[in-house]
Amino acid sequence: MLVLGGGIKASSAVASQPDFNTAQPLSTSLSVSSAFNSFGLIAQLGTSELDDENPEDLREYYIQGLSIVDEALERWQKRRSIIPTFDHSQDLILANRRKALDAYDGVDYREALRLLSEAIAEIESVEQQEAAYFEVNLRLAAEAYDELDEVQATSAIERALRIRPDNLDALDWKQRIDAMPVIIAQLKVAVDARNAGRLQDELEALTKLKPYRPFDTSIDDRIHHLQIEISQRRFETAIGQGNQAVIDNDLKTARRALARAKQLKPSHAQTQLLTKRITDTARLNKIESLLKIADQHVDEDDWEAALKYYQQVLVIDAESNEAINGQVLGGKVLSAQRKLDDFLARSSRLSTPAISKAARATIEESKGLSVVSASIGAAIKDLEKQLSIHQSTVPLRVLSDGETHVEVRGVGIVGRTSEKIIHLRPGIYELEGKRPGFRSKLVRVKLAPESDAIAEVVVICDEPIS
Repeated sequence: MLVLGGGIKASSAVASQPDFNTAQPLSTSLSVSSAFNSFGLIAQLGTSELDDENPEDLREYYIQGLSIVDEALERWQKRRSIIPTFDHSQDLILANRRKALDAYDGVDYREALRLLSEAIAEIESVEQQEAAYFEVNLRLAAEAYDELDEVQATSAIERALRIRPDNLDALDWKQRIDAMPVIIAQLKVAVDARNAGRLQDELEALTKLKPYRPFDTSIDDRIHHLQIEISQRRFETAIGQGNQAVIDNDLKTARRALARAKQLKPSHAQTQLLTKRITDTARLNKIESLLKIADQHVDEDDWEAALKYYQQVLVIDAESNEAINGQVLGGKVLSAQRKLDDFLARSSRLSTPAISKAARATIEESKGLSVVSASIGAAIKDLEKQLSIHQSTVPLRVLSDGETHVEVRGVGIVGRTSEKIIHLRPGIYELEGKRPGFRSKLVRVKLAPESDAIAEVVVICDEPIS
């Protein structure tokens, strides 16, 4: 077996030189002997069965035999036989023809027929040798073709066609051999490509070569091997590029690589692993994006918006510590903000000891949150200011008639006075006046914090009881 670079094999057979003395034709019909036998000449010539008393029959045999010899000579004149012994055979045939003519002219018909019989036997021998020579050269051409020996193949097929120019097998081989320069060129491209590790180029060259060598199984085997190897390399490249893209967080490139891998090996473990890596990375990217937006809202002190994004993260990953902690902290901030806002909205109650105590407790609870929420810090400052204001007293001038007993409900007694300044915390108060024989009087007054003017209230019981 001849191995052509890169494992490409061309089938070979051991070529041998033809022996035209022993070679037998493979598929040749001997038209000469068949034609001559059809008239029974060969069977009768040289026997006593020929009837000398029947000269007309002898002359008829002679004419037929001479026709066979002349046809062969005419054929060789147009296409000279190339068997090595042809010249000797042709000389013998021509000599016998001349002698047969002379014998015929001398009315020696039996001798003339004998000479023609010898000539026809020689013609038959030439045809047998030509048949063998044709078959041997056709076989040599095929062997040289398999061995990619263009010179020997061309020479052998030309010899075969010189014997049988219209033979379909020989013409078919001629067509194949004429294409050998293309075959050899493509084969060289394939071998060079393989030696250089360019498998795709090798595959393309062998694919172009295949129509010229349809029965060369070594090419089929190599093409099949290359297809598997190229597919494997493409798969490994796609997986490698996909994994690197995941590392680079380039999911667009990773997904394109995954698509190529799925086309080649959709069920392969590495394909499934890359799919998972892309899915996990996309999931982490989504979580990271949502947390980033949540952090932006935290920086803007918009905790309600932040909580929405923390919730979206928890839908994706219920165990996200950052989202859980953010949600808990956001809940505390919003709860504290509501409490502080409630105290500030009704700040007039802060003068009440119980309310004031509750407000201060809320401030203490919320101070730690001021680090993450500027609005909490501001609210604490506002509430502390309001507490300070509502815990300070403001003056109230009480005017009466000196006979009416005045007291501040729930606070204390003013007594009988014409004018008296008392100090109370900001808020709403009721002053009650009492005087024997007169109807009691109730006056409500609202003391505003940090007022520039002193508030006045008149409490006089001046309506007698009838």
